Amino acid sequence: MIFVVQEKLYNEMLTNKIFDENNSENLSDHHSSKLIYFNAFIKEVLRINPTAIQFVNRRCVEDTYVQEYRITEGLFFKIQSI
Repeated sequence: MIFVVQEKLYNEMLTNKIFDENNSENLSDHHSSKLIYFNAFIKEVLRINPTAIQFVNRRCVEDTYVQEYRITEGLFFKIQSI
């Protein structure tokens, strides 16, 4: 599966002439709009492995217990989102 994705990315870059005659990369914003599969790949990688840890803030709306821990109304806490 990995090789299929890698081959699709490579073929898309060859089709859009990302490599020059010395086989060095020459990716610019101009090419970026044409690389549909590449852009989708980057977005998927960032979705699965975000570059920054993200937290969601929550506030307890009533006194409650979670196992033996008491959580009081109005307490704010952060949950790490995946």
